[in-house]
Amino acid sequence: SAADTDGDGFLSKAEFFMDLEQRAFNLFTRIDADGDGQLSTGELSSQKEDRMIQGSIVRECLKEQHNPTA
Repeated sequence: SAADTDGDGFLSKAEFFMDLEQRAFNLFTRIDADGDGQLSTGELSSQKEDRMIQGSIVRECLKEQHNPTA
């Protein structure tokens, strides 16, 4: 996995959180429809799936941690 930056076949705590942070940043960018660097209530309410997406990111990270070749 790309998150395994040292290539040892495991995700360290630092690697895990760095990957999670990048995914969260990407999610924020997708929700920030006007690109102003802030999330308005309108942007948040129009993104009803945001919590589902966040949950899927965490599940994907955990799955990759258990199967580093995924």
